[in-house]
Amino acid sequence: MSWRERAYVFGAICLSVLPLVLVLLLLLWRKDLALLSKWRRRISLTGIVLAFYASLPLPVFYVGLAVLPVNPRNSWFPVAATNGLLAGILAGLIAAAMLCFARGKIRWLGILSATLSVVFIYVALMALSF
Repeated sequence: MSWRERAYVFGAICLSVLPLVLVLLLLLWRKDLALLSKWRRRISLTGIVLAFYASLPLPVFYVGLAVLPVNPRNSWFPVAATNGLLAGILAGLIAAAMLCFARGKIRWLGILSATLSVVFIYVALMALSF
């Protein structure tokens, strides 16, 4: 890889960590969920956990892209990355729907984080298909 390609991958890693940071902030602010009824609190917390899961595959994919050597015999990486990214999209969509039951900043930042994860993963999958 040339230095420009490494710079692009580094920028993509920095950008893909943004939803992960937002979800970690939501996990710190989850005391605001105590004001909700029990069933809404459980659904919201499950949505936060799914948003956390949805934000993990993309940084792992970019780090693997930067660290693993380019070798035609390593055909397992694109297949594993595609499966992980598809699971991340599904988890992000479910998390966005579940976080609609939260309230305040947890609702809006959670939906934003899940949506950013889905959009970033979609763009990565489109780039991977070429």
